Amino acid sequence: MGCLVEDCDRDSTTRGMCQKHYVRWWRHGDPRKTLHDPSRGPIENRLWSRVTKSDGCWTWAGTVNRQGYGVIGLGARGTGKKLVHRLAWELLRGPIPPGLHVLHRCDNPPCVNPDHLFPGTVGDNNRDMVEKKRHYKQKVTHCPKGHEYTPENTKPNVGGKGRRCRTCHNEDSRRRRSQLGAA
Repeated sequence: MGCLVEDCDRDSTTRGMCQKHYVRWWRHGDPRKTLHDPSRGPIENRLWSRVTKSDGCWTWAGTVNRQGYGVIGLGARGTGKKLVHRLAWELLRGPIPPGLHVLHRCDNPPCVNPDHLFPGTVGDNNRDMVEKKRHYKQKVTHCPKGHEYTPENTKPNVGGKGRRCRTCHNEDSRRRRSQLGAA
């Protein structure tokens, strides 16, 4: 005799149902009920099941790394992880060009809204960071000796990277000259 559940051609084992439908009935009270787990299945489903869409940012509500960027597993354990903003870009806009990264216009690391993302180089990302005053050195307003970094009291370091307090530089130069003259 076959299973009582419609469209099931398996042989019945218990209460007129096949093993699969009997277990579903026993666990959930309904032989047709299945629990769809969005954390399993295709990576697209797993991605979008953890995204909260709004008018602005589409926020990733899953696992994040130390920098606050969303990450998602690629499948079975040990197969690696991917940044979700890169995955969202690839799913909605296509492959990321070689040598480029996916950058955020909104400066919100868990955001996966493709309208807030754009491809760019590391240099583009650094320029964006400096323009938006997100570089950690831009938050430093005084030199280690307490002199304020003003346009008049700041000079670029040799090579153009970084800055130096002009007052400290002048003091160091006078000290070195006096040591050379004394020797």
